[in-house]
Amino acid sequence: MGEPQKGRDPDPGGTVAARVLAWLFNLLLGRWMYLVGAPMLAFGGAFLAAGWQIGPDYALFQREVASLTGRVEARSVEPFWWLDLDADRAPDGDHWSDHALMRLCITADYSVAGQGYRRVFCGDGHEPRLPGDLGVLDVGGILPGLDAAWPPDSAGNPVIALRMSPEVRVLLSSRDAAYWTPVGKTEEVRAAMPPPGTEMDALLLELDRPLEWLVRLWPREGEQSVGLRYDAAHPETAYPETLVGGLEMSSDRLGTSLVLLMIGLLLWRTGVVVILFDQSPRTRLIVGVLPLVLVPWWSDALLGAARWIDRESYHLATDFLPDLTLGRRLPISVHDPAAFDRFEHIRWPAIGTPSYYVPFLEPMGLRRPRVYPEDADAALMEAVRQVDAAVAVLSDAERATLFDALSQAELNDRGEVALLFLVSARATALDPGRSPASRRAAERFLTWMTVTPIEPQPGEPGFAARVALWRTLLDVPPVPGVEAAARRLLERIPAQ
Repeated sequence: MGEPQKGRDPDPGGTVAARVLAWLFNLLLGRWMYLVGAPMLAFGGAFLAAGWQIGPDYALFQREVASLTGRVEARSVEPFWWLDLDADRAPDGDHWSDHALMRLCITADYSVAGQGYRRVFCGDGHEPRLPGDLGVLDVGGILPGLDAAWPPDSAGNPVIALRMSPEVRVLLSSRDAAYWTPVGKTEEVRAAMPPPGTEMDALLLELDRPLEWLVRLWPREGEQSVGLRYDAAHPETAYPETLVGGLEMSSDRLGTSLVLLMIGLLLWRTGVVVILFDQSPRTRLIVGVLPLVLVPWWSDALLGAARWIDRESYHLATDFLPDLTLGRRLPISVHDPAAFDRFEHIRWPAIGTPSYYVPFLEPMGLRRPRVYPEDADAALMEAVRQVDAAVAVLSDAERATLFDALSQAELNDRGEVALLFLVSARATALDPGRSPASRRAAERFLTWMTVTPIEPQPGEPGFAARVALWRTLLDVPPVPGVEAAARRLLERIPAQ
């Protein structure tokens, strides 16, 4: 009597409490170990992927490039901008530009042994930052030796092209425009400048930049041909020779690769041990080694997805590892043109329909000179000269109508081409031989230009010419306030 019976727990309450405490301890410890180990695995994987691509993967690509023994001159057919956006990656709560890239591409035709081939080469691209910067104004070369030759219209002015998938077109056409906020505008002004209804409308509005296209494209002839290196056994495998001609495994690249791989292995091993602390050594070995064997396959996917997973971390990585190709061995991608056959093609001339500015620019008869301007500054001054010559033959009534319309455009936040008319407006305002109505219209336009100016930005194409044009407003005494406003604007611009 008094002894515990066989098969019964002498202290059931204590046993249950011990089990609950053990369960809670393991739960909390497991979560803590996971919080410590998961970041180690993530960073370890990123370092391993980067180290693999910078070193061993690059060496394998060198061997592949060594087989490109053939050379051919390809004809540059058509450049275009590709709005690279996976419609499924743009949830309703996000703006589409947070998940998109604007890639400049060129299409190249070439022939080997009588057989024709066509390939599309696309650059890494720009992340559009709206409003006001799609990145498309960088209309030059994808890389040195790959210069976009935009086809001309009947006036010799380049025609820009944009392509997007039907799914992206549907996405943009179904969402209300998010970035159009005419703050402080009256209802009358809002009616005069109806805002874009959809994101597609807003995108086309962002592309309506005739002055910027003109300044950037008039001086550029573009490359009509592209030198390619190809594999004689597989002529469809070709790369621009400017990229593959000088590939070499530098000591800096090799050293960076080794350091990244060592750090990655250390972090990966530590992360596996921490997360699987309660597993057998064999389990930890299998789980730890198997992903390492598969690095060549998952490294591309990991680094390629980094841009979409977290943009800030992606930019931090590219700043920290500037040589990292992030999912590609070369800073371009090669595509079969058939991949773009189903895409929407949007073409618009640098100057012309469907631009909002057609009523102002079409009567001016702007034409790209036969001898291309030397640079962007010369292109802008040539355009101003052509506009000035066209305005010079207008009657007083026609000038008044023109400058009143330009003033309304300024009021509507559509002052993109105002700078082209600055010299003509100044000359009209200062000409005592002109009618009072035309002079007043010119003065109003100059006043509005200084109220809502598009200020020259250091480093932008045509900066020196833009500043020189604004300086011409420093001596227009008949127009109250214009001189002082122009002087304040010029004082805000850093000296170059």
